[in-house]
Amino acid sequence: MPSHENEFFIDGTTLIRCNPDIVSAKIPDNITKIGKEAFKECKNLESVELPEALEEICEGAFELCQKLSAIKIPSKVKTIPKRAFYDCKELALVDLPEGLTTIGIMSFFRCKKLKELKLPQTLRTIASKAFHSSGLTTIEVPESVDDLQFDIFSYCKSLKKIKLPSVCDLWGDMFTECSSLESIIIPSPAKEGINLTEKAFDGCTSLSSVEYLEGADIVSHNLFENLKNLKTIKLPSTLKKISFKAFNGCTGLESIDLPEGLEAIFDEAFYACSGLKSVTLPSTIRFLGAGVFSRSGVQEVHFNGTMAEWLKYVEKPKSKLHPWIYLDEIICKDEMANAHKKDARVKIDGGKNTSAKKKTKAAPALDIDDIIDKMTSDYKNVSCIPYDHKGVCHVMISTDDMDDDVLVALPEEEFESWQKTLPGLLEIIDSGADLNAIKDYMDKNGLKE
Repeated sequence: MPSHENEFFIDGTTLIRCNPDIVSAKIPDNITKIGKEAFKECKNLESVELPEALEEICEGAFELCQKLSAIKIPSKVKTIPKRAFYDCKELALVDLPEGLTTIGIMSFFRCKKLKELKLPQTLRTIASKAFHSSGLTTIEVPESVDDLQFDIFSYCKSLKKIKLPSVCDLWGDMFTECSSLESIIIPSPAKEGINLTEKAFDGCTSLSSVEYLEGADIVSHNLFENLKNLKTIKLPSTLKKISFKAFNGCTGLESIDLPEGLEAIFDEAFYACSGLKSVTLPSTIRFLGAGVFSRSGVQEVHFNGTMAEWLKYVEKPKSKLHPWIYLDEIICKDEMANAHKKDARVKIDGGKNTSAKKKTKAAPALDIDDIIDKMTSDYKNVSCIPYDHKGVCHVMISTDDMDDDVLVALPEEEFESWQKTLPGLLEIIDSGADLNAIKDYMDKNGLKE
């Protein structure tokens, strides 16, 4: 039967409720469970002594105890439950035991005086908003933790330093409005496809350094948007995509190393990054969205592939109204085609609004001599890209003023004749080789221009 002993209402070994006016509480030694909301809104409670026999603390047990300043959790307790110390504004000292595995939803929500907290090495899960709006200034999350949920540290405006496990999952707006956070190392995702979602660092106005560990494959859209103090970022070699507006407005970003393996950079990813002057794109890049570097400080772009690879693989803007960059040139690594040069400057379809328009001609019966003449004339560069290996060859000729596309459609019998008459030339054309390679092949095989 329930009994009332001193200040507590107890049922067996469960403390169900206490006197709401209690100031200091020493829980009886035989208590193994503190019931749901047992001390909720005990606004005068300043101290609590929990028994070593305690095994379970239920939801909201000390919620809104606004004068409680310290607590030691016994060693048999495995979970700090949902809202356990919600809005305990004076709570400054918390002793968590080894053996604890879970810190629940909003457990220390708005604990403004909680500056530091040592987390046990047995901890596995920190649930959503566990430390939201708390006073934490520094915290180290142990390697044992593999589940970090939504908004855990959001609005921790005094948080300057955080150490995360080397492998774990990060979810949601993890660090929103952590305005004092200066640097962070983003761990490898524990599960495939897990990445920080948009605006996880929204309002992190002091963030200056970010390092990704290996494993992440995408920088999510708007992730670092308008972080004007962000100066350095280290991206992982596993990165495949940089999403829409990922670094939009990062005016303090002066350089970025884009790793080989990166395939796509989407619209306005580096829009208005005024401190960024030069960019080197990896040879694996296959798509650049509209306005990727628009209104940035980028004056020079390098491509770690050949000119032929650029023309063959990299997506160009669909309209001059929305170019990926307002530049007319890109510097390609093209030592094979230009052995006497380290770099080859290649004209691209840039953002200047000129009257020159791209021309496309269909010539279903072009004479082979006309085609050879096109390929070996005095144009600046030539790249030949086949659209259909069974009869259609797309020849891209770049001049100083414009790109002139010649679409050559050959009947199958003429295509076969080409292969017999000019052995190997089609393979060179198909590979996207430039003018020098074509000329070298023709010279070696006695073919006339």
